[in-house]
Amino acid sequence: MEYGPFIEFYTNLKKEGKPTPLDIKLDNSIQTQWFISNFYLLSDSRSSNGFGPNPISLSDMINFFTVKKPLLDLELSIRILQHIDKEFIKYINEYKSKK
Repeated sequence: MEYGPFIEFYTNLKKEGKPTPLDIKLDNSIQTQWFISNFYLLSDSRSSNGFGPNPISLSDMINFFTVKKPLLDLELSIRILQHIDKEFIKYINEYKSKK
């Protein structure tokens, strides 16, 4: 799995022996793995404002689900991905504030 535009950030975490979001496993269910792997696909296309990553846009998620069928109801799938994205951005911001 590729890290996308955050390769330097993840590489530094790995060098420091700290876990990255890719190392965090919620559980081994197919649903969890589906959401995490698709989150990383979407995350690669996110934009940045120069201070950190922007949230994945709703339009990007909707466009993604026109190509890939959602695992659950569309609205629920979007809400789950938005929650994962919120936690991801929180993780990055907390890491940056500790530097």
